[in-house]
Amino acid sequence: MANDSDNVRLAPNGSVYVAPTGTTLPNTATIALNVAFKDLGYIDEDGVSLTPGVEFTDIMAWQSAVPVKTSLDSASFEVQFNMIEVKLDTFQLYFFNTTAVNNFGQGKITMSSNPGTQEKAVVVDWTDDTGDKNRLVLPKAIIADRENLQLVRNQAVATGITLRALDSAGNYAFLYSTNPDLVPST
Repeated sequence: MANDSDNVRLAPNGSVYVAPTGTTLPNTATIALNVAFKDLGYIDEDGVSLTPGVEFTDIMAWQSAVPVKTSLDSASFEVQFNMIEVKLDTFQLYFFNTTAVNNFGQGKITMSSNPGTQEKAVVVDWTDDTGDKNRLVLPKAIIADRENLQLVRNQAVATGITLRALDSAGNYAFLYSTNPDLVPST
């Protein structure tokens, strides 16, 4: 098979959205999202990292220096990004399961000492450099990690998080795309 440079794609633009789990999910790359999905705004220049993973246990034999069999222990899928818009939606997501109130004309965000798992539905949309629309949907995810929030004189305040997909009726994610090279032939 010959190389085809038309299949090399960039991801110059996109958006990340979160909603409560159970929110009606999109089923195409182009359908409008349910209004419960909140746009997290600008993501830093590193973009969004999508990391599928698997863990295996090797079965070794006395007669072989390499595994003779493996068993699948777990599968995972993580989405990591750094939000650089300082707004209620991003700070409530970053600072665990918070509540926010208007406190004499000022914002007051209260951080619970018992935040729970903070499950969310997640959508990552991006348009590639040829104009094809792509949409990754995680029906249920938890915030598995947070980056240090650094307050620096000459850098944007960035709230970095890693979301880990959870099982949702036997699946953990869906990827929809208008890219014709990702449509199986019938």
